[in-house]
Amino acid sequence: MSILKTDYKDDVINEELATDRKFSQATNSDGTFSYTDQTPYTQEGDEYGAKQINEENAHCNFAIEEGDKNYQGVDLTVRFAEEIAKYSDPWRWIKARLAAHNLDGIHVHDFMTITVGSYTMKPEILGINTYTGTTDQELGWHIDWGTKDCYPETVKWFTENNNNGTSANAAPYLKSTVKSFLDGLVSKLPKELQSVISSKRFLLENRYSGSGTLTDSNSWGWADLGKLWIPSEYEVFGSVVWGTKGWSAGQAVQYPAFANSFRSRIKGAGDGGSRATWWLLSVIGGYSTGACDVVSGGLANSHTCTNDFRVPLCFRITE
Repeated sequence: MSILKTDYKDDVINEELATDRKFSQATNSDGTFSYTDQTPYTQEGDEYGAKQINEENAHCNFAIEEGDKNYQGVDLTVRFAEEIAKYSDPWRWIKARLAAHNLDGIHVHDFMTITVGSYTMKPEILGINTYTGTTDQELGWHIDWGTKDCYPETVKWFTENNNNGTSANAAPYLKSTVKSFLDGLVSKLPKELQSVISSKRFLLENRYSGSGTLTDSNSWGWADLGKLWIPSEYEVFGSVVWGTKGWSAGQAVQYPAFANSFRSRIKGAGDGGSRATWWLLSVIGGYSTGACDVVSGGLANSHTCTNDFRVPLCFRITE
């Protein structure tokens, strides 16, 4: 994917029949002449012109900007407008590209614009095939997306300052208010997007004991996060900062969009809004009352569950 062509071929003249190129001449009705190549070739070369040069320069520009961690992403509906026009909508085009294992020209931080209810939001690519080959149900090609800014409305991580799971759901996130909030937003997504999203499978930390409240997670288990989700602490920061060592990391890996830069960690309160604190799905280690979050300056932090913070909208599209 995103590999420049490296097998260009030149014309090769059949020297048994000609030593140089040959052209036939035809006289046009206006007195001008047209020429047709009549050269005998043993091999015909590739076309190479403005289209190929522009494609190569686009790749080179991306490599330079990404190397400097300064790639801002492009609107895919603009860059690939002609190609997308062949499909019912841009999300169906993304689905088709994944099915074809062809993601040429599509990069981390590239984005599209959607309307969620009455709010405009811009999902950007967090990672491409970041988890391919993983999970208990082997995952194929996929793209994980997350909005550049947070959904404008706030939500509590949980209605009580209690970050333990339950006997029915040992994973704290599965019982959380924030998950229920995200589940309720799915119906507000564009129908075209809803139809292509897959639930994210994830190794979630568990924190439950029938003998009393725990201050650290004590196991993990595979679970479906739903069609909309928020990342874990490890997926954002590439390490366990406030969570429980081991159990909260699970199988997570840092998304490329969050690596080596604060740009995607700092999110606004709504599209283009002022800096906001936003929840993560991980709960804090050493305490039974809080969950992990990203504060407005992009730092790892944690707060008690009943705080009102915001969330980005993250989702997965598979092949």
